[in-house]
Amino acid sequence: MKHITLGALLLLSSASVNAQLFTSDLEAWTDGLPDDFVGARTNLSTDSIFQETEDVHGGTYAVRLQLSTGTHKRFTTAPQSVTAGATYDITFWVRGTGSIRTGLYDGRPDASGYSTYNAYVELVDADWQEVTQSVTAAMTTTEAEFVLSILETAGPSHLVVDDITISEGEVVAPTAATIYEIQFTTETTGASPLVNQTVITSGVVTAAKAGLGYFLQDGTGPWNGIFVNDATNAPVVGDLVEVTASVQENFSFTRLNTVVDYAVTSSGNTVPAAELLNPTTASQEQWESVLVTVSDVECTVLPNNFGEWTIANWLGSMLADDVLFAATPTLGSFYTITGPIQYAFSTWRILPRDLNDIGVGTSVDENAAISFSTYPNPANDLLTIELDAVNGRTEYSLIDPAGRVVLNDIATSDRVQVSTSGLSNGVYLLTVRNSDAVYSARVAVQH
Repeated sequence: MKHITLGALLLLSSASVNAQLFTSDLEAWTDGLPDDFVGARTNLSTDSIFQETEDVHGGTYAVRLQLSTGTHKRFTTAPQSVTAGATYDITFWVRGTGSIRTGLYDGRPDASGYSTYNAYVELVDADWQEVTQSVTAAMTTTEAEFVLSILETAGPSHLVVDDITISEGEVVAPTAATIYEIQFTTETTGASPLVNQTVITSGVVTAAKAGLGYFLQDGTGPWNGIFVNDATNAPVVGDLVEVTASVQENFSFTRLNTVVDYAVTSSGNTVPAAELLNPTTASQEQWESVLVTVSDVECTVLPNNFGEWTIANWLGSMLADDVLFAATPTLGSFYTITGPIQYAFSTWRILPRDLNDIGVGTSVDENAAISFSTYPNPANDLLTIELDAVNGRTEYSLIDPAGRVVLNDIATSDRVQVSTSGLSNGVYLLTVRNSDAVYSARVAVQH
């Protein structure tokens, strides 16, 4: 992990509890609606908002909210002033039957301007109880609206709310975390263990697009890449960037949202080397947002209206996408493609950054014909590789049908003999590499 600047963290952690921002006892009403509420973000129908006079918590009136069917609806405050990074405690009294939670609209660039909602408080014919939940502002604005979100209320009371107070609370310092610590997970969904937390992290920019965001990587290997959804800042490849942002899951794609602090600490850094993978191994959670190369893949489907095109070889298939660069591939041609890995619309895809990321590849059969020979094929206990057509330091590897590397070594002579006695029956990909090129051939193992 690169050096983390602690100045902002210490400043945040020294904040103390502040005064009330908003308070309403729901005593003032105009034309059948409470004066302090029904902001522009309210989508609960006004015919579902009632002045309650029976069994109020304090004073003469409370508000009764009704929503028996459908998805959740918002009941929001009038516009309020909030400060980016500040946390606000929303306290209210509620009784009745239904589910209620809190949130905040502050116009942030993601999630349609809304914070992540808190968990629902579920009530069944409940007496008055006090609820406190917290939200954190991402933007400084005078047009913020605090949200009461309701769902599945039932009579006779539905949900009755009274005596609402919003106070600026203690600001929680961001968690210092490496990209690996943000990304590594054992959850089957791929969710980050730090989801919904604000973190401070750093990495070298491996790809960027102004107005969209950038990919950061902290060294090579799995779990070391992440995408920052940032339409404001515009780093370039090779910048070492430190950001403070919220960890979010966007349809199972882990990313950093709502950047509240950003700094380029150095430029011109070496970009981590791309991982050499195949379409099957690249389509795994551990390589999310990591820079990879997939070699010798055929364009089997041309780009659609969304700029997505299918690439495949005998080890699998995936998409290439025009998120960073719009390519014009030829159907049936072979390519070697480099770019970060993204998960979107339930599909793994590689994102070439520019024309240099789309090299000309060669089909397996073409490579095998000009470069080396193997025998016997199928092999039983021993496979011989003749390398007289390949010059210089040469590496060879064997990949099984699941995309796992089962052998990786350096040739010490023009003839290499490989034991296959411990391998399962099946078709393997033999790849030979030197400084000039990469050659591949299919090899069968049959005991």
